[in-house]
Amino acid sequence: MSAGNLAGIYEATGKYEEALPLRKRALEIHEISLGKDHPITATSLNNLGYLLREMGELAEAREPYQRALDIKEKALGPDHPDTATSLNNLGGLLQAMGNLAEARPYYQRALDIREKALGPDHPDTATSLWWMGVLAENDGDLIGARDYYQRTYQIFLRALGAEHPNTKNVRGFLQRIEAALP
Repeated sequence: MSAGNLAGIYEATGKYEEALPLRKRALEIHEISLGKDHPITATSLNNLGYLLREMGELAEAREPYQRALDIKEKALGPDHPDTATSLNNLGGLLQAMGNLAEARPYYQRALDIREKALGPDHPDTATSLWWMGVLAENDGDLIGARDYYQRTYQIFLRALGAEHPNTKNVRGFLQRIEAALP
């Protein structure tokens, strides 16, 4: 079993302290065997950033997330859907840190990439819309949040069906916002 896979098992069971040295080891192995600018190295960096975020080490998580984004932009291009995922991860981290204004351009760029690369009705595009809604809601823009959630809900409903967990979740977000609006 690889260090990364074992780290994933520890993460899934909430054993973050046990997972951390394994995530760092997996990153080291990828940097040595594949190089510091390889997309798989970027995945290891993303996994480390995620773990640090889950551990509450938000400031420490930024550097691996940023490195992952830099690698993906260079290796895959600035308009690749995987680059959008890294942008979304950084946006989510910044939002968790309370930096809503700083998070917005990362979320917006991820949305723009996904709309262009995957189309306006793709579930990944809907996920970006959902995050834009969460950001708008956290920023106090309930009408903007409602609009994002409505678009997200319609895409998920068409693409995934009414009983899919994502559709149900965003429907709950939408109902909560609609109840809060006059």
